Amino acid sequence: MDTQDKKKDILKAASSCFARYGYEKTTLDDIGKLVGLNKASLYYYYKNKESIFSEVIYTEADEFVKSVFNSIENVPGFKGKILTYLDERHKFIRNAMNLNQLSVESANKIAPIFGVMYQKIMDQEIEHLAGILKGAVRKRQIIECDSQRIAKSVFTVAECIRSRVDCQLTSEEAFNEVIREVDFTVSLILDGLIRKGED
Repeated sequence: MDTQDKKKDILKAASSCFARYGYEKTTLDDIGKLVGLNKASLYYYYKNKESIFSEVIYTEADEFVKSVFNSIENVPGFKGKILTYLDERHKFIRNAMNLNQLSVESANKIAPIFGVMYQKIMDQEIEHLAGILKGAVRKRQIIECDSQRIAKSVFTVAECIRSRVDCQLTSEEAFNEVIREVDFTVSLILDGLIRKGED
């Protein structure tokens, strides 16, 4: 088995452990046991538990982005596509934090390791959002605009609203309030692009 295949096995085992025990309680021994490696052997593939966790989340996020952008093809209108994507993204992040029982303290600890991977995912998301806007320009649904810059602004606004209240997402109502706030604020931006006299 080559290195890439073994790393995939490790990530699959780690994902299972994080889901079962949570990030805090999962040990390298737990992961190694599932994949048939001792703790020392895991260090050949990954520097530490944080780097394994970061790659698990990156892989899941990458799959999520591709899956959701494919699924919103049938959502009507450019605005509907963008809002649906952002709503699904917030649900994914919330579920990932809850599933892995990730505390804010742990999230801050892995942030530097995850930073580069996270930036790659964000760039991919912004590119997809820009593609939706470019399509709307081509269809003359919105005015000519810098699609990349607007996509980045929309993404940044949504991310700021979400991150401002992450630690408060303990109830369904608090989470739904974040969704409503993002939808409202992003809609203000997108509505400003619609050609006059068109919806």
